[in-house]
Amino acid sequence: MHFQRTAPLDRLRHSPLLPALLLVLAGCLAYANSFGGPFVFDDSPSIKYNKTITSLFGSLLPVYNHTTGGRPFLNFSFALNYAAGGLDVFGYHLLNLVIHLASGLVLFDLLRRTLLLPRFQDRFHSSASPLAFSAALLWLVHPLQTESVTYLVQRAESLAAGLTLLTLYAFLRGASGPAETARRWENVALISCFLAMGTKETAAAIPLLAFLYDRTFLSGTFSAAWKEHKRFHLSLAATWIFLLLLVLSTHARGGSVGPVQAGVPHTGLYADVTPVTYALTQAKAILLYLRLAFWPSPLILDYGFEKIPTLALAWPYLPGIALLLAGTAWALVRRPALGFLGAAFFLLLAPSSSFIPVQTQTIAEHRFYLPLAVLLVGLVLALHAAVKERKTVLLCAGLLALPLGIVTWERNNDYKTSATLWAVTLAQRPENPRTQASVGDELYTQGDYLGAVIHFNEALRLRPDFAEAHYKLGATLYHMGRLADGISEMATAVALCPIDAQSQSNYGTALAETGHLDQALEHLETAVLLKPDNAAFHYAFGNGLNQRGNVGEAYKEFLAATRLDPDYFEAHNNLGIACYRLGKRDEARAEFETVLRLKPDSTEAKRNLARLRAMSGE
Repeated sequence: MHFQRTAPLDRLRHSPLLPALLLVLAGCLAYANSFGGPFVFDDSPSIKYNKTITSLFGSLLPVYNHTTGGRPFLNFSFALNYAAGGLDVFGYHLLNLVIHLASGLVLFDLLRRTLLLPRFQDRFHSSASPLAFSAALLWLVHPLQTESVTYLVQRAESLAAGLTLLTLYAFLRGASGPAETARRWENVALISCFLAMGTKETAAAIPLLAFLYDRTFLSGTFSAAWKEHKRFHLSLAATWIFLLLLVLSTHARGGSVGPVQAGVPHTGLYADVTPVTYALTQAKAILLYLRLAFWPSPLILDYGFEKIPTLALAWPYLPGIALLLAGTAWALVRRPALGFLGAAFFLLLAPSSSFIPVQTQTIAEHRFYLPLAVLLVGLVLALHAAVKERKTVLLCAGLLALPLGIVTWERNNDYKTSATLWAVTLAQRPENPRTQASVGDELYTQGDYLGAVIHFNEALRLRPDFAEAHYKLGATLYHMGRLADGISEMATAVALCPIDAQSQSNYGTALAETGHLDQALEHLETAVLLKPDNAAFHYAFGNGLNQRGNVGEAYKEFLAATRLDPDYFEAHNNLGIACYRLGKRDEARAEFETVLRLKPDSTEAKRNLARLRAMSGE
């Protein structure tokens, strides 16, 4: 009896299972060394110190001026991580990779099914899976994706992109499948679109993408798309209302999105660009992303505040963008499939890379996460059109995937420690004041105060109105014993940005320690008013009140601190002392016992508890 063996290429062509497994394997290998990287950059305020993620329900109301602000579904995903493992970074990295892999699988099957549509069946029937696999493979392992996968808070980009792909995929399944399942798939698409709007503002492109996809691949014309799927497209567009409400709730993301408003204080780390200047800068940014797609080096975490203020300076970049836009417009009319790729490319970039200024970061690699997929799909299809042989396309994809995966692995090593990441970034962008300050932070943490001062001073040379650098320089000088110089820098930071609660609290603490109690209490109270949900600020204010002798008010602040952070043993200890002074001995005993539960080696708590027991005759 003779059994015919099925060639691997035939299995790849006919079944999506094997390609899916290979894609997952390739993605896991490329990111296998990414799970130990610590919280870096915006991870700290958005995850590590984000109290809203400690509650699944509370996470749906994120603080507006962090990366998670106005993005409740993103914040909820971090809350799921927190519920599963607290602040253990492994779980956050794992979920980031799962999102990336899932997005790659959806991209693969979306492209595969699109190429198998009736209009392409004669052309791609035997090569749909290999071509889709090739594009998804390159996208999954490309080093340009590391910022959206390994940098934890940029889950915003990968999650929104995955939901965008899922919306298009579900729409395709509903529109091209049996009538009895169409409604279910449409509901999946609507839910995905809604969740994407609650993840990142880039999801604004989804309704337009879906309508254009319908016209190009399903209905054939805009009028037919509107006639056949009017209700669905209107439903997708209705999610813009939800997005608008979320955007309004963030107060322009704390003032960092849109033109800088005169008289509004900020940390000094705004690019101060107008919509026109920002649009000119994005001409350079988009061409940079395209270059990195073909040659992903160097990859930079923080590009700083680069801007192109005049048409003359932007001129080297404008012809390239104009040519791409003109080609897209022509293709939309004459070559709709190619036109869809061009339009999708620009639609996906438009929310962050057009004319709406993002003042804190004019260029960022994570913005190219999903547009890279569009580019790679176009390149794979162009290669197939040139060689007309799927084996050659697969071979080229495999040969490219290996070095790309190696570079991704090496880039993940940069994220192994915060110090390594900022050292690499400093070598690439020494003119970035934020990078200088971040290196100063790392040196301060390592105990190299003199080195930290050098970098903080360099940051201020580059950006004199950098309030955060003034504050950190002041704190470092104060810690070195240069009290007057340190307090002077802290005062400058508060004057530049009076709405920064951390600067207010630390300045107040320094004033209290040097005997300027009245002035100190003003700043300590201001910090509490600015951020009433911060336990450390209540604790510092309580210490100031206690120093003044206002034990009753200090008691209230220590109590607030312990309620906000039940594990804050210093606050429990000072609350116990305040209780004792107010005659609340049972409460004092309970607080000291709590301290010993949280910190069993606390000599002060043992001494205080022993004193109370002795007074009770124990």
